[in-house]
Amino acid sequence: MYSNGMLLQEISDCIESFELLLNFALSTPHTNLFEDELKEIRAQFHKLKRCDAHLLLNDLRRASATGKLTTIIHGELWDRNLMFNDQGQLKVLDWKNAKVASATLDLACLMLSSTSVEVRSDATHDLL
Repeated sequence: MYSNGMLLQEISDCIESFELLLNFALSTPHTNLFEDELKEIRAQFHKLKRCDAHLLLNDLRRASATGKLTTIIHGELWDRNLMFNDQGQLKVLDWKNAKVASATLDLACLMLSSTSVEVRSDATHDLL
């Protein structure tokens, strides 16, 4: 099972590798036959890099690097691990992935897995 840090690093590595490969392909003379397709792929890739999930991961990485938000985190915080009783009290279940890390990891996991795009668009900046 991935830790959040490993997953962030793998996503970052994949994005960087894909971008390098795409730029190389566009600069290689024999790819002229596919130039339009490659340019369309690059345009779609740049849209992906501007999506809220990618931006949130980058913000998360910056916040985690400072160490100012280091605490005990759940490690897999999403709506299926939250339970509310009739009085509105919250219970957090399934602590098997708990660790010492940046609190932003739990926040990002909860936001990306348990909210809609609209909620993230409205709340991400305020929460970060």
